Amino acid sequence: LLKQHDLKGLGGIFLEDVQESLPHCERALKSLAQEILYITRPSDKKKILFYN
Repeated sequence: LLKQHDLKGLGGIFLEDVQESLPHCERALKSLAQEILYITRPSDKKKILFYN
């Protein structure tokens, strides 16, 4: 999902959205740790995932 989102140029995805959609998202995020960038928004402290 992150890769397709990036290829279309749509930007990042909120970590909350990924956690709601995947039952074991921590395992998937650990396996893709080298390919994902985490950015924390200063205004509301929400994390955004970007595919690298």
